[in-house]
Amino acid sequence: RSASSEQIASAGRVLPLPQVSPFSTSAELSDAQAYPMFSRVISSDFGTAAAILAHILAHGWREIGLLYVDDTFGRALATELLRLCAEANVLVTSAAVAFDDEAGITRAAAAMRGVQGQPVRV
Repeated sequence: RSASSEQIASAGRVLPLPQVSPFSTSAELSDAQAYPMFSRVISSDFGTAAAILAHILAHGWREIGLLYVDDTFGRALATELLRLCAEANVLVTSAAVAFDDEAGITRAAAAMRGVQGQPVRV
């Protein structure tokens, strides 16, 4: 998890021990000034957003809906994807937050039904 890696990597400024993470995707951890001893073997959230946009463009989709989980990972990925979509002139017609509870699932389903029948990919 990125939150744990951020805490441990902060100690890298004091105790210079290398840290390699297989799961931490937070783009904040890419800051070599703040986390000089941190490295990862997985793409950051920025890399993931770029890959998602490449997939969208490869399919020729010009209008999408975005459904994401309201946590640190979900918000960071959604923010970067929205930015990239704007730059690429991909219209995001709806963005909805889903939670891991029954009410969140109901809201997510309602958001998806709201774009059903439109030329939108979710």
